Amino acid sequence: MSWINRFSSALFSRDIFIMLNITVLLFLIVNFVFVYFSPSIIPLLPSDFVRSVSGCYRTLFHFGDAQLDGNTKYEIVHGDSYSEGSGDEFLNGDRNYGIFRKLTSDTERSFMVFGRGGFGNLRTVIEESRCAPLLTKYTSFEYKDTQVERVTLVFYEGNDLYNNLRELGYSSSGIKHKLRFFLPLFDYTLKKIDGVRKQVKRWMTDETTTELNEAQSDLPFPISDSGIKIAGYPPSAPVELTDVELETSLNVLSQSLTSIQMDNPEQRLQLLYLPSVASSYSFSGALPVKSYNGGKYFLTNGNINRERSGEIRARIQTIASSIGWEFCDVTEDILATSSTGVALHGPRDWGHFNKDGYTIVKNAYLKCFQDE
Repeated sequence: MSWINRFSSALFSRDIFIMLNITVLLFLIVNFVFVYFSPSIIPLLPSDFVRSVSGCYRTLFHFGDAQLDGNTKYEIVHGDSYSEGSGDEFLNGDRNYGIFRKLTSDTERSFMVFGRGGFGNLRTVIEESRCAPLLTKYTSFEYKDTQVERVTLVFYEGNDLYNNLRELGYSSSGIKHKLRFFLPLFDYTLKKIDGVRKQVKRWMTDETTTELNEAQSDLPFPISDSGIKIAGYPPSAPVELTDVELETSLNVLSQSLTSIQMDNPEQRLQLLYLPSVASSYSFSGALPVKSYNGGKYFLTNGNINRERSGEIRARIQTIASSIGWEFCDVTEDILATSSTGVALHGPRDWGHFNKDGYTIVKNAYLKCFQDE
């Protein structure tokens, strides 16, 4: 009888092996079909899925339900989370979120957003160089260089220069980048399994997290001169950077602009400058702001922040203009509205503009970069 049991066990193991192989094969086929038709599928999926797979698919997500074909005129967009439209509108499910969803209805262009949350000026350029070939070669999304009319880099005063320093010498696996692109369903499954594992670990170890609030803080959150209470320590102009760090970071920006220019010699080049949260409001006296050096906050004052903001804007305008980029600074337009007591961030996300803020940016864009 033992040999019969061993034989049955072997058959059962073989059947399981065959079933697993068939399942994996079918999953691969579905996965590759998904990749090819992703331009039509991705805009229909929840943002949770898109955030869990290769960042390249976020470019497709931001197209929304736009109808794209060989006659579509495009604008390539570089930047960080502001270029993606992060903020209350996105959190609330507003389809017309951010800058470029709004601009789609005011222009005859569609916007290819290669900006990603947390990116500095270098990584957003690398993102386009990696994602654009994958999207055009392996999905149903196709476009020619002649369809690209403009390139815009969205510069955010709050942390782009800090991110530039972190990205010095940045390198990542090109193979891993491609695998994540070609295997989005596997990628998503693994992310979810890992998320469950981490949640179980937190339960097992009784880990708890607490949000920063004023009771835990050494200083109260700032209130603007117009009476707007900021719900957190706001990102500011880069007041923590030394002169050497500032020069190094600005050089990264200059190199990124030059690289984009070399890849787009015939396109119109535009730099859109967005103020930090602290620079979007007027403050008098002491001003505790978000620290990027590991502290709870960094203590500066309203005058120092305004001076650093003005210095950065002037420097970047000079850099951009010297190599053929148009420059648009939104700061004064933002301040003109916030000075009347209108909050342009929050109330849910105080790190990004709300609908009023993004509408001001959109209007400033149209005023600065009028169609020729």
